[in-house]
Amino acid sequence: MAEQLKKNIGEIVVVFERDGSFVFGTIKDVQDDSILILGDLSFKFICFCGSPNQFTVEKFVISICEITEFGVLLPAQRDAILNAFQNQLR
Repeated sequence: MAEQLKKNIGEIVVVFERDGSFVFGTIKDVQDDSILILGDLSFKFICFCGSPNQFTVEKFVISICEITEFGVLLPAQRDAILNAFQNQLR
C-alpha cells in the first residue's frame, strides 16, 4: 500500500479506513512506509451513533495499516468535491 500511495504524491485521493470512515485530501507524504500524510484542507467523514459527521482540517496523519483502499479522484470529481466543501466552510 505504501508504494502505491508514494506513486500518487500530489494527487487528491479518497482513503477508506477500517472503521468505515473515509478521507479526502492531497497526498503530501508517506513516511517510513507506515504513515500517510494528507494536506490541503482534508475532509474526513465519520459516523457517530448513526449520524454522519464531517471534520475539516489542515492535515491528516493516517496509519497505513488502517487503510483498506484508496482511489485517485478524476479532475471533474476533484473540482466538484472541493467546491462543495469550500462552500460549506463559508
